[in-house]
Amino acid sequence: MSVDPYSPPRAEPPSAISGTKASEPAWMRISLFSGLFYSLGMALVFGIKGPNHLSGIWTGLAGGLFFGPFMGVIARHQYRKAQANPPDTGGESPVFEGSVSRATSLKSSQIGYLILTSQRVLFRSNKAKPGEPDWSANLQEISRVELSKYFGTIPNRLRLIFPDGEFERFVVNDYRRWLATITAARDAALRSAARNGEPQV
Repeated sequence: MSVDPYSPPRAEPPSAISGTKASEPAWMRISLFSGLFYSLGMALVFGIKGPNHLSGIWTGLAGGLFFGPFMGVIARHQYRKAQANPPDTGGESPVFEGSVSRATSLKSSQIGYLILTSQRVLFRSNKAKPGEPDWSANLQEISRVELSKYFGTIPNRLRLIFPDGEFERFVVNDYRRWLATITAARDAALRSAARNGEPQV
């Protein structure tokens, strides 16, 4: 795993998946889930602490009706910003790409743009400062790619796991396509390295 520019080994591109983009997250769905979780949380808080439990619950639910669309508009703006500022692939052709969120902890994430080439996975955050290097990982450094579920229910988290046990998590749309394309590109890179006698990570 690396954040510094480097010259990765050549790898054959996976067939049948070249030049495609993931569909962008629907802002209505973001609004729905944001409003739902917020309203349930607020209903619980106001329902328990308020003098009138029923009134507190309705207050919390009503808050979600305003909070959900507000978060949806913000998310749509951030995803469009990510599209306009993709990571620098250094001349490598994108195989698959799309706006995602990189999970930095259980409670926080960074919206940005993720690009898969035949050699690397690259991510640039919307919060990146001018001149700040993009996050990138050589495909040969990835031990496996798997999906994980949000609160054990929504399978929208892509995990890239490395030999030392560390991993990177990305909240993605089209998670099945991301899983298939990164796995195929990684396998192709490993086969190419084996043919060329290059050391495996």
